[in-house]
This record gives sequence, C-alpha cells and structure tokens, in this order.
Amino acid sequence: MTGSKQALREKVRHREVRRRGVGRPERPVVPEDGPLPRFAEGLRQLRARAGYPTYRAMAMRAHFAPSVLSSAAAGTAFPTLRVTLAYVAACGASAAEWQHRWEATARELAGQPRKLPRHVALAYARDGD
Repeated sequence: MTGSKQALREKVRHREVRRRGVGRPERPVVPEDGPLPRFAEGLRQLRARAGYPTYRAMAMRAHFAPSVLSSAAAGTAFPTLRVTLAYVAACGASAAEWQHRWEATARELAGQPRKLPRHVALAYARDGD
C-alpha cells in the first residue's frame, strides 16, 4: 500500500473514532488481504451498523469477555463459531447469516496452505466422520 493511501486511511479512521467517541482505534484491516481480514471487516461493519456499542456493553449481552469480542474483529485469528454468533447477537444481527459466513470463511481458510486453527480443523474433521 502506498504512503498516501495509508495516510488517507488513518485520517478517515481517526475521524471515525472521534465521531464515535469511544476508546482507542482498532488497527486497520485490509479486506483484500484474504478471507480472515474480510471476515473481521464484516464484523466491524456489523458493529458500526449497531451504533458502535462498546465491547464492554457487547460482553454483557454476549457472555464473553470484551477482549474475546475485540479479538474476533481484529483479523489476526479466526474466531470460533460460538464467539462469532455471540458477537453477532450482541449487535442484533442474523445468526443464520453469520453462521453461513463463518462456514464459508472456514472453507476458504481450509483451502489455504497455512496451518488451520485447531477449532476449524476439528469442525471439518467431524464433518468427515
């Protein structure tokens, strides 16, 4: 990514954070970088449509720690289906739609040459039984 694109992205993100008036900004994810960042960006957009509830408020509804919910949208590791559905429920969105998105992302990640997270590998190992 060029320096000017990065600078513009940071400017937009800081403006967005000021408008929301919540904690520190999340690190940017680039959806074009693959299925994991694309999934994380989808979760972030879902939270935005819900009015940017704090992770603490979401945790109260989801029964997961705020750090777990934040990590789900960070784009660094693929969240479990349980965490994803709890995040989605805390934002008031469709569990069925997001279960489908999670499964599609898991299949896409399974086709990549790197090691799968254990919970994804186990989910697909059970399908073959």
